[in-house]
Amino acid sequence: MNERQTILSQATFESIPRHVFERAVGEVTRFSTILVLDGKLAGSGTFIKCGDLYGILTAHHVVHNPKDPARRFTFTGTQKLALLIDTRAHLFEIDVCACRCVDIGTPVAEETGPDLSVILLPAPRLGTLKAKKDFYNISASTDQKCQKAVSDHGFFIFNGSPACMSNDMRTPGGTGRNLFVPVVGACSKIVKRYNSGPFDFVELNVSYHTQSEAVESFAGMSGGGLWRIPLMKHLSESIDKVTFNEVVLAGVGFYQTAIECDTRSIRCHGGRSVFTETVRALLAA
Repeated sequence: MNERQTILSQATFESIPRHVFERAVGEVTRFSTILVLDGKLAGSGTFIKCGDLYGILTAHHVVHNPKDPARRFTFTGTQKLALLIDTRAHLFEIDVCACRCVDIGTPVAEETGPDLSVILLPAPRLGTLKAKKDFYNISASTDQKCQKAVSDHGFFIFNGSPACMSNDMRTPGGTGRNLFVPVVGACSKIVKRYNSGPFDFVELNVSYHTQSEAVESFAGMSGGGLWRIPLMKHLSESIDKVTFNEVVLAGVGFYQTAIECDTRSIRCHGGRSVFTETVRALLAA
């Protein structure tokens, strides 16, 4: 770290400049995607790399939807998985039967989890994906990344694609239609951390006060990444000069509570679930 810089520890959450938030959303979106199964929004996910494996980290219930068979991955037959790899109308599809799934945590209950899976992607389609998106390496410098993920310093973004913002868009040439859902980020701070068995969990609050920009529902964002943005600034400069030099994958969202007193909670897996349990399962796959 530059001697003229220090970790920013005194700034309030509300004082974070807008341009910092917008840049952070842009950074984490490089790793983010929607999951559209046979034309239906199934959830959100994060492109990851673990050893020689490339996949999409998401929630277990996104892959094995217990409520809607039409949104349940079977990994057999003719299902098509469409992924978001561009901001323009496009159609990038993968045969689900060419993928495989590694389940990390199977839910005991919808609201408690554990709720974590990885969809492993077929090698022949990786060239296009690597050209368009970035894969977060969860098996490199694992201990250091885990330590950063479980720190509360900075602010957090829950990233994904809400169903309430979905649109049908024409594919190039007008030969068909595809579902387009913008990737958005909910900016918040951690309000609770806890462990259950080998998994760790975090909760963040989303406010619905009169000036809130929060989406009406986070349905569709299940499986989206939770990202920590470590903040820094020069010692002699004001708060509006705050910046960051990295984004840290800090978890995976899987459950939203009802709104009470203009606030709802988003429940997520934490950094140990990602960098210990997920890495262990994938390296053994």
